Amino acid sequence: MEYELSEMSASMLTALEGFTSWIRIHWPQIEENRRAFDKEQPASTENRSTYRDRDGY
Repeated sequence: MEYELSEMSASMLTALEGFTSWIRIHWPQIEENRRAFDKEQPASTENRSTYRDRDGY
């Protein structure tokens, strides 16, 4: 079975390009900010950021 985007879904790709470009550019700073936040928090896991990438950050 093959899947493809509908015409309406495909029309979103242009709009998403700007967003994904911003993410690629800012991802290192996002990760660093997350690590800094987690480092400043008490040992309790309640306050830690909930998202973790494949490296555990």
